[in-house]
Amino acid sequence: MVKTSSLGCFHSAKVAMGSVLIGGILSSALVNLRTTLPQDFLRSFISMSLFSTLFCAPGSILLSLWLHSSLVSRGADWTVRQMMKAGITGGIKIAFLNIPAYFVISLMAELDDRFFIARAILLFAVIGAACGFWVAMQAWRALHPADNFPRFSFGTLMWMAVLFGFVLLVFQPRKWS
Repeated sequence: MVKTSSLGCFHSAKVAMGSVLIGGILSSALVNLRTTLPQDFLRSFISMSLFSTLFCAPGSILLSLWLHSSLVSRGADWTVRQMMKAGITGGIKIAFLNIPAYFVISLMAELDDRFFIARAILLFAVIGAACGFWVAMQAWRALHPADNFPRFSFGTLMWMAVLFGFVLLVFQPRKWS
């Protein structure tokens, strides 16, 4: 039996909040950056975020909670590195299971963009990795309530910055006129 924190609901709520913010709002911002003109950005971002929250968030929350429970049940003897690795790879895998999120492909296909499939795969992978990292961090905290979550190395910070910088480069706005 795995001993977990008495704050299980608190960790689950943080997992759900992170999946909505990272998986829904951040991905909406990236897609809107690519698909809308500057004068329409705010209105489009609000409507896409609302759509994402209503239709994609329930699946994202359920998948993230499933990943969290899987990590908590299997990861009692894992190191932090093993937990993060399992969370990131699990997050990438489950990102592709959120069926309503495939709506983003139809938005990008309208732009007459040759690389819209590659952009969508990259978006799913990076957002899935970020969500998986967040979920793994909450699973570690649930299993080790007395431990502070370890600090990240400079290398980890640089990899995250480079990864999101690359995604921003790929999703840079089309020529705004």
